[in-house]
Amino acid sequence: MTQWFDFVASAASGAFVLICLAEGTRRWAAYGFHRTAVWMTAFGVIFCFAYSGFSYWKHLALRDMGQSNQNKIFTNELAADWGKDLSPVKREEASAALARLVFVESGKLRDYIDKVGERKRFSPTEEDIRNREVAVITQTRLADAARSNLGEAIVWLIWGAVAALFGVGVARDKAHFPVSRSEDGGARSSNTRGSP
Repeated sequence: MTQWFDFVASAASGAFVLICLAEGTRRWAAYGFHRTAVWMTAFGVIFCFAYSGFSYWKHLALRDMGQSNQNKIFTNELAADWGKDLSPVKREEASAALARLVFVESGKLRDYIDKVGERKRFSPTEEDIRNREVAVITQTRLADAARSNLGEAIVWLIWGAVAALFGVGVARDKAHFPVSRSEDGGARSSNTRGSP
């Protein structure tokens, strides 16, 4: 229910802003510089740039969040003397935890060091595979949301420019066919004279 309300509210406010921008530029082009046209145009331009800027900021934030989740600190294999100060049990637990973290974050299988000091290939459990799936879904959703916000930022700039050009175009189109009262009155009087 909230999503529908958000959609209707953003669509209505967006339509109102674009109409204000188009009408403001139309008045400006048709009648010149006056307060109402300036306020309407300024309101439309500020809103379009603000919404576009906010969407671009969200794009950057989501992109950075997605990149920070892809931790690349432990992508290399552990050195042979890694954790030599730890007890054999702690060394195995810590190296297995690092191998599990690498699998969940990147999907790569890496060796860990067992109690005897030998390298063994990490074998993920069902829980590790579920955690990897959650990480992939999260990364995909973050990337989709970042792309969507970038598209929204660009679309708001394009729609703002289109609305402004539409307003100017409508004003210029009507300017090609001016009908003043004197011309209209003269045409009527000549029609009246010519009629029997």
